[in-house]
Amino acid sequence: MRRFITLSLLFITIAFTGTGAANRAPTVEDFAGWLKSSIENNLFDQYTSESQVVESVVVTLPKNLMAVKEYDSVTISVPRQHFSGDRMFVSVMVKNESKVVSRMNVIASIRLISQVVVATRDVKRGEILSLNNVVVETKSIPPSGNKVIDNLDEVIGREASRNIPRGATIRRDRIITPNMVSTGDMVTVVAQRGGLHITSVAKAKQDGDVGDWIRVMNTESKRTFNAKITGPGSVMVEF
Repeated sequence: MRRFITLSLLFITIAFTGTGAANRAPTVEDFAGWLKSSIENNLFDQYTSESQVVESVVVTLPKNLMAVKEYDSVTISVPRQHFSGDRMFVSVMVKNESKVVSRMNVIASIRLISQVVVATRDVKRGEILSLNNVVVETKSIPPSGNKVIDNLDEVIGREASRNIPRGATIRRDRIITPNMVSTGDMVTVVAQRGGLHITSVAKAKQDGDVGDWIRVMNTESKRTFNAKITGPGSVMVEF
């Protein structure tokens, strides 16, 4: 009989099929060891990449685990939200002829050796990340989906959305793209009509990115008006 092991990790599924010895059903006495080894091996495969390797995987099976005598498929899944530090909560579902014959929850602890971007000093919220405050290092980290960043290109020029302590790993949920214009910035206003262009200086009253319309105030007349952001510190109006 053909048997299948499916690993669904962060909504990615890997299927293993075959009739060789490695895929045969274990004896009742060996079921616990087989299941533990299957989870460990699949987690090793799933988390190994060019930028990271698995340092360790420890799987803890339920004490009251009951061996399954007849089955033709096993699905091992780790939903995205089932992470807590280096622990993940694994769901195992065993089927025979499309009928669920067993369900169980398993705890797996995993540590990764990965290249990650880290802060070289304390970075304050709102500070722009640069080579002066971040660097790539190889560290032991817990699994965190796609939140960890492993290259500087994705970080340089971004803005810290919260305080980041020295040595902390830079995560995607801790950085944002800075606004092209922020409230209080002095901006160059380009007024155009046909081929006529007039420039002046105004103060931004709102934050915004390229293409956004914001309120700005002329520094001399104190009159406020709407202007469209065209680039860093630059806005445009039509008249």
